[in-house]
Amino acid sequence: MKKIKLTESELIDLIKKLTPNNLVEGIDDMEDINFSDYDDSDDYDDMDEEEDEDSLEQYKREFKKKIEDDEDFDESDVDEVFSFKGPTRRFRASIYVDGLVPDTDDKEFDRQVAQKVMEFYAKQLGIENYVGGAGFKTGNILNPYDKDF
Repeated sequence: MKKIKLTESELIDLIKKLTPNNLVEGIDDMEDINFSDYDDSDDYDDMDEEEDEDSLEQYKREFKKKIEDDEDFDESDVDEVFSFKGPTRRFRASIYVDGLVPDTDDKEFDRQVAQKVMEFYAKQLGIENYVGGAGFKTGNILNPYDKDF
């Protein structure tokens, strides 16, 4: 089996093409996608080991102080983290958001609206993300939400 590698934008385009409504048609369109030999390590393979260690040490010094001082990161800090040229570590984190949507007496419709609101905000992040779902508060301490999300 051949391993296929995509750039992030190519993967996003592929996922958009393969939505449930056009999944079958999307499979036929895969020939049109420009596959590349992209690999995260390609970004820093040319750096020698000494440069790599210097770069990591500088990165750690800079951000260690912010973390120890409990400073919030600003946009330039986040940009610096995501544009770092060197070894990377993939992570996943959860963000829980309490929000309000109009109560139309159609809980599943209201859930779809809440989901779309969160998908909008997730797109604003500009990084890979997944919106897992939406649950409504029940007021029951044992089952605080009506649905797992």
